[in-house]
Amino acid sequence: MDWLILILGVPAILIPLVLLFGFAGCGRPTVICTDDLDCPPGTECGPDGSCLPLGEANPPLFPPQNLVARALDDHSVALTWTSADTVFQIERMEDDGVRFEALLPNDLDDVSSTGATDTSCSEGVTYLYRVLADGEVSAASNIASATTFTVAFTGTLTDDAPDHEGFCGVQRLSRKLLTAGGTQVRIVLRGSTKGSLTLDRVTISQAAATGDPFDSAADLTDVASNVIIPPNTAVIVPPNGPVNYTLDPTIDLIVAFDISNTTGEGNVGVAVGTLPGGDAFSKPRTAEAGQRDRGGTTGYPNHAVDSLALIEKILVL
Repeated sequence: MDWLILILGVPAILIPLVLLFGFAGCGRPTVICTDDLDCPPGTECGPDGSCLPLGEANPPLFPPQNLVARALDDHSVALTWTSADTVFQIERMEDDGVRFEALLPNDLDDVSSTGATDTSCSEGVTYLYRVLADGEVSAASNIASATTFTVAFTGTLTDDAPDHEGFCGVQRLSRKLLTAGGTQVRIVLRGSTKGSLTLDRVTISQAAATGDPFDSAADLTDVASNVIIPPNTAVIVPPNGPVNYTLDPTIDLIVAFDISNTTGEGNVGVAVGTLPGGDAFSKPRTAEAGQRDRGGTTGYPNHAVDSLALIEKILVL
């Protein structure tokens, strides 16, 4: 009888032990789940449909790193960061605000896994930014700030002036047209609606106190070179950020352009007779944008009063 009791008793002991601890070498028992409510206390539903100890199903994401914000113009800020993740939430707050708010998809342009451009900004405002990986799951990145540019001048180009290859153009803007000053400058240029334009050189300066009205003062500064402007397209210069130049809105401003002599690359956008305080000068077969004293003995034969050439905006920080 002892041997019969032993045979019958062993399964009665082993079966509960196997159910409780699992078979040797098989690890912890697997519980199938579709959400956390299906799992025992202290566990959560993992991505493979099994219950895992708390914290193992959705490990915390590392926050994005090295967030940098850079103002592009008067309404947009470029953001870059580093992260191994590909889904992000970008949050913004004005420097005098009380809380960050998420930007919407239509607020953003050029979105990628390492950057985006906020195109919903206002002129002359300082913004604070932070980025979270995968919505709000990760901790936030470092906070980066940028101040958008202020518009010092804005104009509207309404006409096309073709066949200006090899010309030097000089735009003088009265101080009455300048609404702000700063120590850094970018210029928005626009050519013709029908043809392309290449500028070999662009400079900026105060108007000279003496001499001709198209001459530059001693603060003559290079803005850009080899600028290609497709038809009916706005191009901002310098392309990689502002030039260090102190724009004084109490003094008339000079912006000069050397236009390429390549055939077909002299199509200029203009507005003739519609801008009181604007004077547009030009001279053929001349490259004098980098010279203070222009015109030599012949001066600049083409002078359009109350007119504008090429400049759509002047932006300052």
